[in-house]
Amino acid sequence: FRMLFLNNSVTEDCGNRSVSVNQQSCTMTEHAAEIFSDVRRVLGVDEHRYALALGGSSHTTHDMKSTNMRYIGTPKASGKSSAWFLVTSDMQYFLKTCSAEESDLLVELLPGYLSVVSSRLTLLPRFCGLYTLSFPGWNIRFFVVVNVFAASIPIQKRYDLKGSTHGRRAQEMSNSPVTFKDVDLLSHGRRLEIESLEQ
Repeated sequence: FRMLFLNNSVTEDCGNRSVSVNQQSCTMTEHAAEIFSDVRRVLGVDEHRYALALGGSSHTTHDMKSTNMRYIGTPKASGKSSAWFLVTSDMQYFLKTCSAEESDLLVELLPGYLSVVSSRLTLLPRFCGLYTLSFPGWNIRFFVVVNVFAASIPIQKRYDLKGSTHGRRAQEMSNSPVTFKDVDLLSHGRRLEIESLEQ
């Protein structure tokens, strides 16, 4: 990711920015670059800090083999898709893989999305960018979204709540953190309390 922001040989095509990495064996493409730049501005995202978060370091280096991002694989993710996640070291952003169809849909909806986040408060995810890493014979698409739960306080338990109890019990996995679900919340006896003024 560092190369996307620090490399000068960037090419542009139909609103997408691309840069070749590692002697052109890998190409990074930032889709709808200008619109996402506007989205980040509206969301108050600092471009320099964003670049450093994705780069994983505040120092320019040629070591592209490692990252200090945290990987959340498919078994640990709570969703039913085969997507996996990376979390930046500062916990401010999630990177989530997506399909070509999801990628195309996000680009299609982006102008309307920018209008919504510009004009009113919204509970929509805060998308900051959409990228493709292309290698010979295969590629990976992913988007970057703000982690609205980022905090310095460690998380003790995670819940993925849908408002239904049908099939909503977590499967215990040894040596792996569990994302609990609706039935687990009820069995744990936990309650979510909201002050009347905040309802």
